[in-house]
Amino acid sequence: MHHFNARPTEEFNARPTEEFNIFALGSFHGDDRVGWEVAEALRNVLAQGGLIENLTSPWDLLHRLVSDRPAVIVDASQSGRVAGEVFCVAPSELNCLLGCSSHSVPLCDILALAEQQRCLPAHLAVIGIEVQQTQPGEDLSPAVRAAIPVACDLIASLVGNWTGADDA
Repeated sequence: MHHFNARPTEEFNARPTEEFNIFALGSFHGDDRVGWEVAEALRNVLAQGGLIENLTSPWDLLHRLVSDRPAVIVDASQSGRVAGEVFCVAPSELNCLLGCSSHSVPLCDILALAEQQRCLPAHLAVIGIEVQQTQPGEDLSPAVRAAIPVACDLIASLVGNWTGADDA
């Protein structure tokens, strides 16, 4: 079993040179863990230049979003799509597209607060992965596990476009 720990805010604040941030929201409840699994896979692909962090609550984003640093938020979704579907959502579209949230506060509300605090990144994408089951103690469903490389490719492409890494 993987253990995913969020970094303390102090450590995050001590890393001002990162080019991008990837925040994976999740829990240990079945497919809700998919964001964390994507983050783990991305650590092997995007090993340098960015911070990749696992979080358990959208509240954790408020002290981590930086207006001049591109960010990707990865989260499980229950929106009625096919299990394992990966999709990219603009922050302004979150209310209608991510569906039900397993979090204590909707992600769209946290992003609205970040915008009011002027820390919402100019380049921000929310990657949703449609889940099938979120039962405690369950492993990822096969369809959701198969979505991990798709999400990783999408995120790597976004980050490359934003940071100029694709300009080779």
